[in-house]
Order: sequence, then C-alpha cells, then structure tokens
Amino acid sequence: MKLSVYLSLFVMLVLLFSCSENRDARALFERVDSLMDEDPKLVLMMLDSASDASIDYPRRQKMRYELLRAKAMNKAYVDFTTDSIMKEVVEYYDNHGTANEKVEAHYLLGCVYRDLHESPAALSCYYDAVECADTLSGDFDNKLLMRVHAQMADLFDNQIMPYQELEELYLYEHYALAASDTFSYIIGKELESRAYNLMNDKDMEVKALLEANRLFKSKGYKADAAQAIVSIIPVYIERGDTANAASVIRYFENESGLIDENGDVSDNFWHYYNSKGLYFESINNLDSAEFFYRKLCKRGFNYDAYKGLLSIFSKKEMADSVFLYSSLKENAFDLQYTNLHTQAMFNANGMYNYARNQRIALEKEKEALNYSNNILYICVISGVIMLLSLYLFIKYKRNKKKEYNLLVSRYHTNREEYHKAVDDYRQMEENFEDYKKNKAEEINRLQGELTNFYSENAKENKEIVMQEIRESREFENIMKKAKVVPYNNYINVDNSEWEELFVLFKKELPSFYTFIITNYILSEQEKKVSIFTVLKVDTKTMALLLNTTSASISNTKKNISKKLFSTESARSLYSDLIQKI
Repeated sequence: MKLSVYLSLFVMLVLLFSCSENRDARALFERVDSLMDEDPKLVLMMLDSASDASIDYPRRQKMRYELLRAKAMNKAYVDFTTDSIMKEVVEYYDNHGTANEKVEAHYLLGCVYRDLHESPAALSCYYDAVECADTLSGDFDNKLLMRVHAQMADLFDNQIMPYQELEELYLYEHYALAASDTFSYIIGKELESRAYNLMNDKDMEVKALLEANRLFKSKGYKADAAQAIVSIIPVYIERGDTANAASVIRYFENESGLIDENGDVSDNFWHYYNSKGLYFESINNLDSAEFFYRKLCKRGFNYDAYKGLLSIFSKKEMADSVFLYSSLKENAFDLQYTNLHTQAMFNANGMYNYARNQRIALEKEKEALNYSNNILYICVISGVIMLLSLYLFIKYKRNKKKEYNLLVSRYHTNREEYHKAVDDYRQMEENFEDYKKNKAEEINRLQGELTNFYSENAKENKEIVMQEIRESREFENIMKKAKVVPYNNYINVDNSEWEELFVLFKKELPSFYTFIITNYILSEQEKKVSIFTVLKVDTKTMALLLNTTSASISNTKKNISKKLFSTESARSLYSDLIQKI
C-alpha cells in the first residue's frame, strides 16, 4: 500500500516537472515571437542560452525551438552551414504542422540551401513553400509568402533570369498589399528596375524607379524616395539629359539623408560617386569628375574608377596618364572577371552538389529494390525497346513507300506536262490564232470555276481566313499578354502591336478593314472591340487587354451595333460583323 502511494507521488512529481518545463518553453517561445522582428540577434542569444534545456523538450516543442532558431538566424543574417536540422523540421511539420508552419519550414530550408550556394535546391524548397500555402485560410500569413517570393526574385536575379524575376516581384507585391505592407510593396516596384536593367530596357527601368519615387513620397517616406531614384542618374547621362541628371543629384543630396557634413555618402551608396563623376564629365567639368572618380577608387570600385579616369585623361590628352589608367583598367577588368567567374563557379558548384545529392538518393532507392523488381524493370524496358524498334521500322518502310509513290507521281506529272507542252508548241506553230483563242477560253472557264467555288464555300473560306488570323504571330503577341496578368491589372499593348494586327486585316480581309478600321464613326476603342469580337475573344480577356471593365466592354459593343447596324442590342454583333467580311 505504501509502495503504491510513493509510486503515485513520484509520478505526480514527474508530471508536474514536465508541465513546468513545457510552460517555460511555451513562455520562451511567446517571448521570442514578440521580439523576432524587432531584435533577431537578441532572440538568437535567448534561444542559444536555452539550447541545453531544449534537449529534453517534447518533440513538438523541440521542432518549434529549431524552427524559431532558424528564423532568428535568417533574420539576423547568420549563415546556415548545414541542412540536417531543417530537413528534420520540414519532415515534422509536413506531417504535423499547420499550413503557415509548413510554408515557413520549407522557406527556411530554402534559405539554408541559399547560404550553402545550392540554388536549385533552394528554388525547389521555395516552390514547395508556395505549394503548402493555404491562401483562402483566414489566418494565412501573407507576409510569409511575400518573403518567399522575395527570395525567389533574388535567386533569379543572381542567375540573370530577369523575366522570371519580374514574375516573382509581381507576386511579392501582391502579397505585400494583401498584408497591408505598403513599404514592402513600394520596395518591389523599386526592385523591378533591377530586372529591367538586366533586360537593357532603359525606358521601363526609368518608369519603375520614378513610380517607386512617387509612391514613397505619397506615403511620406521622403528619404527612401530620394534613395530610390538615384539609379536613374547614369541613364539620364547616357541619354544626354544633363538637366534631369543634375536635378536628381540635388534631390538625392538634399533629401536622402545619406550625405554627411563633409559631402561624403553613406557606405552602401559609395557607387553614387560614379554617377556624380559621369555627370561632371558630361558637362565637361573634368576636374570635378576626376575628384569623384578618385573617391570612388578609394572605396574599392576600381574598374569604374579607372574607366572614368581613363576617359578624363584621354580628353585632357595626357598620354602618360592614359597609358597608366589603360593598364589599371585592364587589370581591374581582369579582377572583376575573375570574381564573376568565381561566382559562376559557386553557382555551378551549387547545382553540382544538388545533382550529387539527388544522385545519391536515387542510388539508395535503387539499392532498396529487390531482385524481382529489377528483372521486371528490365523486361518492361526490353519490351518497350522492341516495340519502339518495330514501330520505327514500320514507319521507315511507310516513309520509303510514300517517297517512292511521290517520285512516281512526280514522274507521271512531269511526263504529262512535257507532252502537253509539246502539243501546245505544235498547235501554236500550226495555227497561233486558234491556240490563243483556246487558251483565252480555258482561262475564262477556270476563272468561272474558281468564282463558283468561292461563292459556294464562302462561309468555309471566311472561317479558314479567320483561323489563320487567330494563329498569326500578330494576334498571339497581343493575346499572350493576358496569360500573365500583373497584379496592378494593367496590361500595356503597344500601338505598334495594334498596327501590325490592323495591317494583317488589311491584307487578309480588305473589305472588313475598310468597313471597320477606316470608319471615322468608330472610336479607337470601338475598332479594337470589333476586331476582338470577330476573332471570338471573350469579354473578360478583352477587358484585361484594353485596361477596362467587362461592363464597359458590353456598353462598347452596344455602341458599335447602334452606330453600324442601327440596333440597340449587341447580341447579333458577331453575326453582323461577319457579314462584312
């Protein structure tokens, strides 16, 4: 009896101790959650101080501890050195976690591979994170998915893949707005310029920077607005627009908060000296340009600095300095090339490591297969090869037979044409007037047959022409823009693209072109809606491509019917327009 009492007391003490430990862990997690964004380094120190106690945590709390520690490391910019712990965390949350926990686990594992320079593995984890997201859930963390797409955009930027980078930035901006994070949304707009720079699309680069500047100012972020626009200076100088370049320089120095009392710029903006050197060189103030190029050189931007100094001394016709800085520029270029080559090796090594890990996993999987499965696999492959060989042989024989039949047909055709040509020549020699008369009658007869054929098959001919237009490059160039819709719902179809489509209609359907495109009664929007209507484009897609609403498209169709066919309803618009083809 006493033994059972003592045993019961011992169990109760153990349970109480376990509950106390769980409460301590829970309190720690709540505390670090509240500090994570404010001071991630402090959070990391708090978690590291609890590392010994975490060994005895229940599995659920142990995984929570590791997830929070990885999150703090990532936010504190501490590089990961191994993927073993996060792989275990991902496996746990895939089986036991909520949608948000799954997203975060896969996202952090992607960040681990990012630090290990294994880009393909990182990208795969980010895609897994997106797949785990439950965007329809009421407690879905939009900010978390925003960060996932930000990492993917950076990865594509490092890999020089600007089109994929833009797609990720659009998604980043979308989730930033969904999270009511206006500042991050504007950052996304600013980063778009990075992708356009890689695409060498200067117009769109300037447009993105000006838009970021406008949005920053509208939300009261004056310093950020000035910092965002500084990258425009070299573009303005390249275009010879020194007035705007000077205006941006003054704006940046007055509003950015990055220029100290000595006129020096903050550390992360040292490359601003290059922009200023380019500006002074463009207005032929060579001494000031030289001053800023030398400041740039002191900050380690040797290639751009030596390039600028070489240009200065070339204009000053100082041969010794030209020779010196030509050599220095060449050496700096070699060093820069070496650094790029090293970065490329890192990327290639990451891809190799990922491929190696995949290969090892595949080899282990193959080793797990039993002998009978291997035999079955070999038999299936052998059967497929035999069937494929038989198919290819039969296809070869058929092709040879077709070639032979085609050769025979061509021979008979040529033979008939030869004899016909001989007969025509003889007839022309014997009686040219009768020959001429016969040919004229034959031409009239064939022309009449063609006319009859076209009138009897007018409907089919119209549909053939319409299908060719739908499959044309001109039409597809416009339609493909509706497939990837930016999250601001604004699609830019160039006037040149519309003009190409109009020219195609003029060539293939001249009567319809005259009726619609040259009709001064219709507005430009109504002409485009008419074109889309006969091409069977749905109302929603029309609205996207014309940057309006479905209701507006419906009203436009009614206006077209009223102007062209004197009807109040647009129901018969398609059939009425087809009649004009």
